[in-house]
Amino acid sequence: MVSQPYEHAIDGADQMLEVPNFNVPQKLAALQRLARSSKSTQQVIVEHAKRFWRDCRVVALVHGNVTPGHAKEMTQSIWKALNDFRGKTTANGNKDDSDDFALAFAPPLERRVTQLNPGVSYLYRFEEYNPDDTNSCTHLLLQMGPLDLEDNAKLGFIHHLVKEPAFNQLRTEEQLGYIVHSSIKTSGHNIKSLLFLIQSEGFDPIHVEERIEAFLVRFRSRIQNMSKEEFETNVNAVVASYLEKVSRLLVVESWIPVLFLSRTDRDNTTLSFSLSIEQKPWRGKYALLGRDDEKKLSLSTIARTGRSCQNSHKGKGVTIL
Repeated sequence: MVSQPYEHAIDGADQMLEVPNFNVPQKLAALQRLARSSKSTQQVIVEHAKRFWRDCRVVALVHGNVTPGHAKEMTQSIWKALNDFRGKTTANGNKDDSDDFALAFAPPLERRVTQLNPGVSYLYRFEEYNPDDTNSCTHLLLQMGPLDLEDNAKLGFIHHLVKEPAFNQLRTEEQLGYIVHSSIKTSGHNIKSLLFLIQSEGFDPIHVEERIEAFLVRFRSRIQNMSKEEFETNVNAVVASYLEKVSRLLVVESWIPVLFLSRTDRDNTTLSFSLSIEQKPWRGKYALLGRDDEKKLSLSTIARTGRSCQNSHKGKGVTIL
């Protein structure tokens, strides 16, 4: 409830694309049941923690000046420290961690993602959970699907081209909302999408979505008509950013698939990207809005003062969720 509408929008999109999951009303209902429980809150939480940790697997990202051996040692130390919560013992009462590491470091379970149908725009709108929040949020996602490393680089190139113009047009020029954001979204383990998100108090989500779409149509023309000099300048900027030293943990996390390659392989990959991208039809595949086979999910959280737009939609090619 205390989260902002844009966070509720992101959670709602995850509910649409990744199953199973728990939404905000379900979590609130669980907390209410907890408050009515005859057991103490501490007792309930401890029992839940034991069940939770028993079925956990480890996905660790160690960032900084550390060797692989030290990274594994650090991770195992953390896992052992959780044994007090896991409640797993032998017949004589001693801790039993004989198969802990085998289970903990096993490959993660598959996270399935909903595949959007080409040429269909999916629409999902719901009231903002917090009745006192006067902001609405528009969340527009263009699903690309599973991409290999080179196509990931090309999607990164498109995002590099679009993020600053999108902010300048939608935030600075049109002042649609205080929060204007674009990013590459990963659903599950490897399903990539391009995300545009705007939280606004002064405009309803329908208007905001129309303005995002209008910007993308204009930007599509810019991509297709880009000069060779502008193209090469931007490619060089993206390649340089891929090869620079990573200094922030959140950035490293988004680079996990690339970090499994050796430095030479990474250099060759980005070099191959910089040399081959112009020879392939990337401008059509990544031309954003306006293609017949685009896969789009539009989601909005609507402030209670904006209910009138909740059931409005543009008919042709739109699927209401």
